[in-house]
Order: sequence, then C-alpha cells, then structure tokens
Amino acid sequence: MWAPHRGGKGTSLICRHGSREEHLPKTPKQGQKKPANPKTARRKRIAAGLAAGKKVAQVAREVGLSRQWASHEAHQLETELLIADLVDREQVRIRALFQNALKVIEGALTADKTTSTKDGDLVDLGPDHYARLQAVKRLLEVALAGRQARVKPPEQVGGAALRTMDDIRAEIDKEPHGRPKRAR
Repeated sequence: MWAPHRGGKGTSLICRHGSREEHLPKTPKQGQKKPANPKTARRKRIAAGLAAGKKVAQVAREVGLSRQWASHEAHQLETELLIADLVDREQVRIRALFQNALKVIEGALTADKTTSTKDGDLVDLGPDHYARLQAVKRLLEVALAGRQARVKPPEQVGGAALRTMDDIRAEIDKEPHGRPKRAR
C-alpha cells in the first residue's frame, strides 16, 4: 500500500510490504527542475549518435537497446527534431566546412601529377586525370546532395506501351473499323 510520507525536503511515497519499505523519488520543490524523462534522455543519446554519423546498430549497442527499437526511436518525430536542433546549432561551422570542401574540390580540378627522380628533382608529368575526374565526381555529389534522382519514364504506362507521334499517325492512316478510308 502506497502512503504519502512527508520528509524534511519534500513529499515522497512509501510502499509497505510487510516489514519492507520502498520509497519513490521525492517530488521537487517549486522552482526546482524535474528529473529528465528517461525516454527523452535516451532519444537525445540516439540523436547525438546519429548526428555524429554513427550507424543505428552502433548507437543501439551504446544505448543498450535492440537495433529494431533504436531504429524505431530514431524515426520518431521527437528524435528527428532533436537531430535538426543539433545540426542547427552548428550551422556556422557546417558552412565553413562546406566552403573548405569546395576549395579542396576546386584545387583538385586543376591537379597535376609530379614525381621525383633519383636525384630528388621534381618532374611535372602533366595533368592528373584521375584526380580531376574524382574531383568532378565529388563536385556532382555535393551539388546533387539531397535532391531526388530523376526517374526514366517506364516503357509502359498503365499497361499500355508508350507511343511515338509516328505510331499515332500510322494509326490514323489505317482503315477505321474495317471500312476503307475515304479519298479526300
């Protein structure tokens, strides 16, 4: 049976089971912060791990949850808002890192290949085509990040094959309903 107990620093509940007593945490006094919700604290740890780039399975191990439940928590609106808040706090830093990444890509677009001789002299071998192509690849990844890929039109739409204008003209020129076309 639970019964209120007034101690020196607040109110708590006592459960008496025979000779054993259990105390629930005391309610905070006015002006004191309530203890953090364990679910919220767990979501904050999940959000921080995901924002740091960790995989859900790794975050689940760190937090002590199953991978499925950690994934469930990660996709909750509250967790997504926490991640957005973490990212928003770092906008200035993210912008600076983005600018630095673009400078590196820009430098790689003009990369030259060099080698050294046995004497230690540097020899310019001309443009480094591999480095330049990799730079173009990274530039496209950055430029297209977050955009949906365009889908090629399917060969059939709604069960009917796509037709060209020539196909439509050929159908018009056919005999309608088995009767010969009238001469004009």
